[in-house]
Amino acid sequence: AKMTTMTGIVVVASLLVGLALACTNDTDCTLSGECVDGQCHCRLPWTGDDCGVLKFGPSVEPAAYGYDPNVTSWGGNIIEYNGLYHLYVTQIAHGGLKSWGRSSEVVHATSTSLDKPFVKKDVAVPILAHNPEVVLGRNSTNGTVFVIFHIFPGSKTADTTLNASDNTAHVSYSTEGPWQPFTLNMQCDNPAPMQHPNGTWFLLCNNRHEQRFVLYRATRYSGPYEVATTLPARPSLTGVWEDPFLYLDTVGNWHVIAHSWDHTIKTNCNASNVSGHFFSADGMNWESTRTPPYGHEVTFTDGSTKIFSTAERPKMYFNATGFPTHMTFGVDPHENCAPTYYCSSCKTSVGFDDTYTMLRPLSYQSGAERL
Repeated sequence: AKMTTMTGIVVVASLLVGLALACTNDTDCTLSGECVDGQCHCRLPWTGDDCGVLKFGPSVEPAAYGYDPNVTSWGGNIIEYNGLYHLYVTQIAHGGLKSWGRSSEVVHATSTSLDKPFVKKDVAVPILAHNPEVVLGRNSTNGTVFVIFHIFPGSKTADTTLNASDNTAHVSYSTEGPWQPFTLNMQCDNPAPMQHPNGTWFLLCNNRHEQRFVLYRATRYSGPYEVATTLPARPSLTGVWEDPFLYLDTVGNWHVIAHSWDHTIKTNCNASNVSGHFFSADGMNWESTRTPPYGHEVTFTDGSTKIFSTAERPKMYFNATGFPTHMTFGVDPHENCAPTYYCSSCKTSVGFDDTYTMLRPLSYQSGAERL
């Protein structure tokens, strides 16, 4: 599960940072903080005037996967099991990211530390599978279960009849596999799964036709899934939203972090949207904010900074107490690809599609903030 409530008011209170903002309730603080006497007090790693900005620490280079050794990858998520970190990540078997619709596979990589690069161990789901998210779940009959949700079926080469949202997922009772496929009997673009502490499985899907996220629920990871609710339209002037990541915070609020983008900027990519945030107190009634949780610029441990043309496929890693400590992204290392392409198009443009997977630590340090 992605949430384990920490007991003790002292622990939670120590993570609150007072910020000057006129608020009337916790929703005005994006449910990432508390409204106290008209001011937002944010729960780290959230910060900012409305608690809508994620605070990061400096990142370690080389990145999590695909930087060294140099292979093309495009995001994934990490779980810890039996003292080892497991990353299930998109790798492009042939060529750059432009070939994602023909050559994507899900690679299983491991590391003994989140500060070290992950090393490929095996292929968990062969071509064609993309945008994986693994859930370390609970199964009433078999105990621990590992489920990889992804787009494409993981069993054939792309052709003109194949839809990215024709979903087959894979399940195993070991991090090493074997991974058994099962059909979801639904179309879910960029699936964002989560198992609730009460055992219910939720699956957030991107409805590109209506430009909305739809939340489904089921009693088993394999379904059948039924619609729980549809999230409201994305805020105006924030572009197109995709790549949702669904989670519960330590006080029980629901959040969706997503990639947002638009085809308006070519040169100053740092000025373009790259992220968005939905939030809900009950999982049924959602609101959004215009405040982007993060941008394009990353600071590294050597003090240097770098602007990435895009950062997509956001996913969080949670520690044993249920706090998010790191985020993974698929990033394009080119600052821009002007004058021909827009910032959001660099990743699939020949000569600029040498993407990799970055791991960014979230910061729980209060005081002077460096975002």
